Amino acid sequence: MKRLGRGKSKEVWLVPASDGRPARVRKVLRPGAASDRLSKQCRRLRWLSDHGIRSAAVYAVDPAGRWAEQEYVEGRTLANSPRPLTEEQEAGLQAIEAWERRSGRYIGDLNRRNLVWSGGEWVVIDCGSIRYVDDLADRQARRRWMRPAPERD
Repeated sequence: MKRLGRGKSKEVWLVPASDGRPARVRKVLRPGAASDRLSKQCRRLRWLSDHGIRSAAVYAVDPAGRWAEQEYVEGRTLANSPRPLTEEQEAGLQAIEAWERRSGRYIGDLNRRNLVWSGGEWVVIDCGSIRYVDDLADRQARRRWMRPAPERD
């Protein structure tokens, strides 16, 4: 295995193709990280895929929550893509943003390192929470002002 990266809560490894299985990514929780973190992330990726956002396929999740394996998506992250983006890449980003607006949801941790351009589309390889925008606004208002956000018309 080759280490691809290390974050606050996990290390990411590339598992080479073998025995007819494609190359895949193995995410391993670092000591001290919440044990449900990876299983929640995998559920979110599956949910996004089921709701029309191309996401890395999840292959396996450790029942104890210490590791998960998902599709290795070949391509360039948005962070490493040459500028300016192509019209097709721009349209792909706009489609994800339009989905968020239509659904009223916000995809947490959707950043330049978590989007890979592959096969003519953006693929989400990692994500945080998926929340309704109104819930986020209410939570932020409570945290900041200790009161709920005003109702919208």
